[in-house]
Amino acid sequence: MITRRTLLSTALSASALSAQAKAANPSVYELRWIRLRNGPDNQRVRLNEYLRDGLVPSLTRIGVGPVGVFGSSIGPDTPFVLVVTQHKSLGAMEESLAKLKTDP
Repeated sequence: MITRRTLLSTALSASALSAQAKAANPSVYELRWIRLRNGPDNQRVRLNEYLRDGLVPSLTRIGVGPVGVFGSSIGPDTPFVLVVTQHKSLGAMEESLAKLKTDP
């Protein structure tokens, strides 16, 4: 049962959380959606090796983070892998992509 007191306390706590969210530094999230095929060439294993040994270490080396890698094998448009990276701003994202191109 919702009373007037619980409604007011909930509204006040929600407004306090909203103010804290506005005070926090905004971030830019990059989503890379990689669609794969099912077949004998085993794309998922090769992609996982590339992400584990190549892309994710390179991103962390140039200061991008956190980096998340998610995948699905069951459902519409599957299999796929989703790579999520966080950048401080759009300018930082551009700089990190330029650094990534020159990273061996």
